[in-house]
Amino acid sequence: MTCVTVVFAFIFLSLTEKNADTLQALSFFLLALIARGLTAWVRSCFIALEQATWIPRYELIFRGLEAVTGVVWLFQGGGLLAICFLHFVFWGVEAAASFSLLRRRQGFRPRLGTNRRLLKGFVSVSVAFTINALFLGAFSQLGIIGLRLVQPDTAVVAYFAIAMQFFTTLMIFPISMTQAIVPGLSRAYRNKSEADLRIVARAMKAALIVGGMVAIAANALGPWMITLLFGDRYQAAGETFAVLSWAIGPYAAAFMAAQSLNSLDARGRGALTAVVMVGTHLLVMFGLLALEPAGSSAEGTIKAAAVGLLVGSIVGAATGLSVLGAQVNTPGHRWWITPMILIALPAGIMEIVSLPALLAVALSFALLLTLTWIAGVFSRDELDGIGERLGLRQLKPR
Repeated sequence: MTCVTVVFAFIFLSLTEKNADTLQALSFFLLALIARGLTAWVRSCFIALEQATWIPRYELIFRGLEAVTGVVWLFQGGGLLAICFLHFVFWGVEAAASFSLLRRRQGFRPRLGTNRRLLKGFVSVSVAFTINALFLGAFSQLGIIGLRLVQPDTAVVAYFAIAMQFFTTLMIFPISMTQAIVPGLSRAYRNKSEADLRIVARAMKAALIVGGMVAIAANALGPWMITLLFGDRYQAAGETFAVLSWAIGPYAAAFMAAQSLNSLDARGRGALTAVVMVGTHLLVMFGLLALEPAGSSAEGTIKAAAVGLLVGSIVGAATGLSVLGAQVNTPGHRWWITPMILIALPAGIMEIVSLPALLAVALSFALLLTLTWIAGVFSRDELDGIGERLGLRQLKPR
């Protein structure tokens, strides 16, 4: 299906894209889709087998190498086409390495054939999965597509794309965390084990708080890092990333909630979460773009795309976590509303008060952790459970 989609995309591009350089760059991205699809399939096999511990390691190695190699290539005079080519190459190598791992550990050998009854079952189950995956995958690209439609200056689109690349790199954390908890959720739901199901609430709260801490550091240090790597003319990309960084916690929670609902026999609700998140993003982004006058500044259009993603993430998180709480029998909404409010406080302070970057990070970290402790976001049992999962000794009893 991925290959068929890529063929149709090639045809569409060849008919609509007149710029040869853009066509070449997008072609490499399409080829990378095949490699990414193969990689995702292997990961799904290991997740189903509850052997997913290797996935974060592979993500760190291949995404880290891609980022470092891309920066070095840019410093050596490489351009956008080189970056797109590297993206394709590293995903291709990761796909090959993943299949090799599957062969070594499970003795996997690909065989071709058809089973009509099995295919019919796949179709009936996969519709909601497909909607979920499609909308979650498209969410991070909507801002780029929207700017491409309304902004004639391709540099503006490039600035936003660079900021989004840094943003999506930070999504390794929630993706890896989701892959770690999903298999256990499926088993817990089958066995009706409420204690095991409650771990998902703990994971969502951790995603929000840790995502907030990552956002604090990214907001303070990200713009400086981008201008250091690419030069002062990319200041707009750095400022855009600073706004996008506040979406890390909510987006992580929304992503994890949508995927977890699939494992809790609530595929339709998982798809609904993804659809609401994307719909909100589009509504806010194009609503703000409609308010911009013709020939408006780059700053205004980029801000519209960034705010659309931020609001979409918050609404998606609220939708997914609310539905998830009902699914795992977690009464009320305080368990996720409180962390959402707590991560908003340092965000507001950092946007209002101008402080040196390192001082802002230190004070915001201290504020968030202190408020988390005072508000009792995590119970003593939850902290012990998190410590145990991390291989740490349990906290001493009261």
